[in-house]
Formats: sequence, structure tokens, C-alpha cells
Amino acid sequence: MADTKILGVSLEEAIALAGRPRSAAQQKALGYSGAYSENSVTHSNEFFSLLLNEKWSSLREIEYKADGKDIYMLDTDLALLDAPELKTYVEKFATDEAAFNTIFASAWAKLMKKRQAHVTDHPLKLLLTGRCTLAERPTFRSPCSLLPDGLT
Repeated sequence: MADTKILGVSLEEAIALAGRPRSAAQQKALGYSGAYSENSVTHSNEFFSLLLNEKWSSLREIEYKADGKDIYMLDTDLALLDAPELKTYVEKFATDEAAFNTIFASAWAKLMKKRQAHVTDHPLKLLLTGRCTLAERPTFRSPCSLLPDGLT
């Protein structure tokens, strides 16, 4: 799970993030049939409950549909049930919404902190806030060296 290290979250936190709300409209725009819930506004542990309790049939290689229902999961969602360690977290979050909310909040905070650090050091932000100048751009020691050539 190298991605969890890149994201700066634990495995449990990564599984919690998988339960984020997904808009059916956005999923359709991405080429999928829909989402696991028509309610893409409410944050809950519904994803994990559905993942465990529904019977899923392959719709196509990367997408599954709940039998008799208009809800969908991706192959990456169902893969959470294949590894015992991952399934343990799915079961925990399906039965304990408070634990899911706590772990999700921790993971989300870490992602936002990491994003903020990235945005803070973005070359355009450094230029716009006066922390570097276009004259610095050619140097390789400054983050400003990453500014696009069109800004000179």
C-alpha cells in the first residue's frame, strides 16, 4: 500500500476515505453507471454497509451492480473485501459509524494539510505573494524556477 505512504495516511484511514460520498452525476460523467447512493450529500457509513450486505454482479470489468437495485460499486471497492485486513476495516466502519467518522476526519485533515503545504509552496503562489520574483525563475535552487516560461 505505497499510496497510503504518499498520501500520509494509515491503511485504516485510506479505507475510511473510500467511503466518501460520490455523486451519481459525477460518476456518470466519468463513464460509470451511477454511484452507491443517490444521496451524495450526506456523509455516512452507508458505503460500507452496502458493500458488505448487497450481492454484487459484474456489469463490466470495472463496475458492479447490486442485484435488484440501482446502486453501483467499482472493482476497487469490492477489492476491499478480498484481503482480510481490509475487510476488517470495512466491517468495523459498517457497524460503527462513530468510528468511521473519527477515522475519516483524521484522514481528511491529513490530506488537507498535505494539500495546503503543496499549495503554499506552489511557484505561482510564491510569485503572487511576493516571496519570489521572475528574476529568480532561472535558478534551480528556488521553487520559482518551476514557473512556466510564459511568465517571463
